[in-house]
Formats: sequence, C-alpha cells, structure tokens
Amino acid sequence: MPSFRILVLGDPHMHQGKPLGSAPSYLSSLPNYNAPKLSPIRDAADLMISQGVKIDWIICPGDISNQNDTVSAGVAWSQLDAMRKRLRARKLIGNVGNHDLDSRRNDASFRPDEALKSLVPSFPLSDKKLASRFWAQDYVVVKETSHQATLVLVNSCALHGTAVKRGKEASHEHGHVSTTVIQKLSAELSSKLSSLNVLVMHHHIRQHPWQPDDHSHAENGPLLLEALANTGVRWLVIHGHQHLPDLNYANADKAAPIILSAGSIAGNRFEVQGRTPRNQMHLIEFDQIGNFRARIYTWNWAPAIGWTASFPDSGLPKLCGFGDQLGTQSLRDQINARISSQATRRLKWDDLIEIIPDVQFLVPSELKHLIELLENSGTIVHYDKWLLPSLFDRGNEIDGAAIAV
Repeated sequence: MPSFRILVLGDPHMHQGKPLGSAPSYLSSLPNYNAPKLSPIRDAADLMISQGVKIDWIICPGDISNQNDTVSAGVAWSQLDAMRKRLRARKLIGNVGNHDLDSRRNDASFRPDEALKSLVPSFPLSDKKLASRFWAQDYVVVKETSHQATLVLVNSCALHGTAVKRGKEASHEHGHVSTTVIQKLSAELSSKLSSLNVLVMHHHIRQHPWQPDDHSHAENGPLLLEALANTGVRWLVIHGHQHLPDLNYANADKAAPIILSAGSIAGNRFEVQGRTPRNQMHLIEFDQIGNFRARIYTWNWAPAIGWTASFPDSGLPKLCGFGDQLGTQSLRDQINARISSQATRRLKWDDLIEIIPDVQFLVPSELKHLIELLENSGTIVHYDKWLLPSLFDRGNEIDGAAIAV
C-alpha cells in the first residue's frame, strides 16, 4: 500500500484577466472562472476526490501569480488552501517564484517580497514560526517524525529585486542559492534526516536537460546537489520555473538525488526542441516508508475538458517512477526469463509488475532503455493508447513463429 502521497501543482501564474488569447495562463482570479473545466485548481481537487486519493502534501513550487500580481497571489493561495481543506491534506507547501516578487523593483517603496509575507494563511507554510524562519534565513527544514519525512524549502529568489548585476545578467534573470545557505543547511540536516527527504525550490537546481543554452537555473545549484548527496540518504528535488516536465537522476549514481522538473498547471507553454509540453500536474506516490521509490501519475489540463491522463509526447507520461535498484540489464534478463516460463510466451504488464515490482520504478529514460534491451533480445513489446508497455511477447520461441495478439 502507498505510504505517502505528494500532489505537485507547478507554476499556476494566476492573473486578473480573462484566460483567453494571449493571457499568461488559463488561471484567472475572476470569480466566474473558479468553476469546473475553467479552473485547473478546482478540477484538480475534483479529480483527487473522485479517485479517493488521500494526499499528504500539496506542493506549489512558485509562480503562484503572474508578474507580481499581488491580488492574484492572494486569490491563488486562498484557492490552494481551500483545496487542501477539501482534500484533507496535511500540508500546503509553497515557495517563492520569480513572478511572485517585484523582481525588477518597480516600486522601491516596498520590499520585493512584502506581498508574499502578508498572505493568509502564512506563506510558504501555514505554521507562522516556520514561515518566519524561511524568510529570515532563505531556507527552512521541517521534520515530520510521525511520518518519517523531512521537507526542505530553499528560496532561490532571495536576490530578486536587489538589482544586482552579474556580468550582463541582473539577479532576476536566474536563481541563486548562497554558499552560506548551503553550509547552514548542511549542518542542520545532520540531525533532521528521515526515510523520506524532499527539497523544494523554484528554479532548476541544475541546467535543464531540454535547454542546454539556458542560464536561468540556480547559481550554486550543483553545490546544493552535492550537499544533499553528502548526507548519505536519498533525496527528491522538486522545482518548477520553465514549465518543462522532466524526471531524472542528478547523475549516473543510483543513490543520486532524483529531480522532478514540474510542469505548469496553467501557464503558457513553449516549444522546446520540437516538443511543446502540456499543462500538467503530478501525483507522487511513495511505495512504502523506508523504501525510497515512487510512482508518478501525470495528468494534462485543457479548458472545457479538464484533467485527463497524460498522452504521449506531452511532458511526463501517464505513469512513470523512480527508485529501481536492479538496473535495466538485470530487469531485461528477469523479464525474458519470466516470459519464457509462460506457456504462451506472453506476459501482460499488469501481471509483470506483480512478479517484478521494480519495473514500475523507472524514470522515462530508463524505461526507454529497458524496452530497447528487450527488443534487441527478441522480445516484442506491445503498447497501450498512451504508448506505455502493455504486453511482452516471445512467441517466436514456439516453433519459430510469433503468436498473434
């Protein structure tokens, strides 16, 4: 049974206009748009309720509003809190995005983050002491002993609005995590680690694999990744920012932090390397406490349609995961042996995951590699309408002819 669920609602970009034409997102603060098939937040709550899913944490990793729209920030945070109450989730967790601040310091009479500090409930956590600690030190650590979970929030927008120039780039053009924050965080984590450890920030903790020429990721992000790896436990890092859904390990080491680049639930989408990701939300379902592996379910949103299971080439697939420890070559050998032991030399995906559960916990690139290994070894892979594996066939082992499906 799943032990812990996190619902990720990335980069809402709520605004005060109508969600039409050139609007920055599908999410409007106008009251008449807080309705089914018009509001991704409203529809997300309806979907989770219809599926009977119990949520532990709801995470929004920044950009709750668009271009420092303080009115919309208040409405968006209020709607997210209403969602938390409807779902009876234990925590609503936010973070600071570059759009949530007066990052260009258009109004010098107020602090760039003043509006966020006035939100109700308190932001980025409802616990006022923890929220104050976040603002004071640009990070906060929350250990839930009863649920064996540790949450870290890092403010990658701490310099936004200070107009500091770094070469040709102003501070608002990229994220930043200071070495002081990394040092203090490392020291504090030594006594606050858990079986489940999650870090949330807005900017990419490293350069996004889809955008090799982009430089808006967090400065010192690789140092932060190194600090997490040095704790000796496994980490999940969740960020937003570029609306480009992706899931992968920080490096080739299976113990490396896993990085979820969350899609935007409503914001504008841009073509990158021939792909245009859809508006997506993600449900992370950890397998069991003490076993750092999880399934990730993903849905796409469209106006007048609502949330539907993610279809091919729209970002993250309908279902993927992380945490497999066997490796793709070992999985290939085990899968082929299991298929060959069947009288029909065929095995359905649903039956396979009962026999070899690790196949559920592969990131998309690992699953792609596994399928290549299987096909190169004579296994025919059939797919469902979402282009996920549905049937494995080695029927050519019987009399040298494949069995028709």
